[in-house]
Amino acid sequence: MLTATLNSSYGLDGTIKAFFFSGSSKHIRKGDRLKIVKKNGTVTEEEVDSIKDVSGNQSFTTLIHFKNINTPEDAKKYSSSKVYTPRSKAHKLEKGEIYTSDLIGLEVEYNGLNVGKCVSLIDGAQSLLLEIERGDKKRFLLPYMKVFVGDVDIEKGTIELLNGELLEL
Repeated sequence: MLTATLNSSYGLDGTIKAFFFSGSSKHIRKGDRLKIVKKNGTVTEEEVDSIKDVSGNQSFTTLIHFKNINTPEDAKKYSSSKVYTPRSKAHKLEKGEIYTSDLIGLEVEYNGLNVGKCVSLIDGAQSLLLEIERGDKKRFLLPYMKVFVGDVDIEKGTIELLNGELLEL
C-alpha cells in the first residue's frame, strides 16, 4: 500500500523529509523494513533507523533516517521515491476515513457520467492533488477538497466531481 513519498534530504546525516498520506507516521517504528520505489523504478527495501513527526506553520512533515543512508548525497538519491507498507501495517482508519492510495484507479463521475479515472496522487501546497485522466488521455489535477470532490465510494469505485470546469467539461 502506498504510504508516503520521500522528498528532500535534511541535515548532514542522510535524514530524509517524508510526507505520509495518513498525516501520521506513528505506525512506522525503528527497525521496520520499508519497500521503496525510486523515481527511476528501482525497488529497494530499507530499514528505519529513526523517525520523527515535525509540524510547523500549519504543515506536517516527517523526518526519517534509514540505516544505510548516511550522507545528504545518498539521501538525494531517494528524492521523489514512493514508500509502500503492507495494509496490515498501515495507519488505522477512523470511521468515515479512507486510505488516499485507494483513490488511485477510481472512476471520476460528473452528473452521473464517467468522465475519467484517478491515475496518481501528488502532494500539493494546500491539499492532495488527484491526477485525473479523461477518456481522450488528457490529464488534469483535481484538488482533493470538499468544494471540488463530493462522495468517494470505494466499494463502487467512484469519485464524485462537483465542478466539471476543472476537467474542461
